[in-house]
Amino acid sequence: MGKPKRWEAEVTNSTVAPFSEKLMLFHTEAIVSTAIGFYGVGLSVAQRRDIAGHYSKLIAEMGLYAELIF
Repeated sequence: MGKPKRWEAEVTNSTVAPFSEKLMLFHTEAIVSTAIGFYGVGLSVAQRRDIAGHYSKLIAEMGLYAELIF
């Protein structure tokens, strides 16, 4: 069995991005969309009005955030 890799081996002096902007944007959009979906599920099962109001507010805020980054 070989030696485990050290974390320092992953750091380079490269100035070229390893991933494309399109790929990073895709993943960011997927995360934001998933978060909005989870808040929607929470809203649909919330039995208290105050919590449902908080979920509604969070969904609206995430929508504004999505508009800013996309």
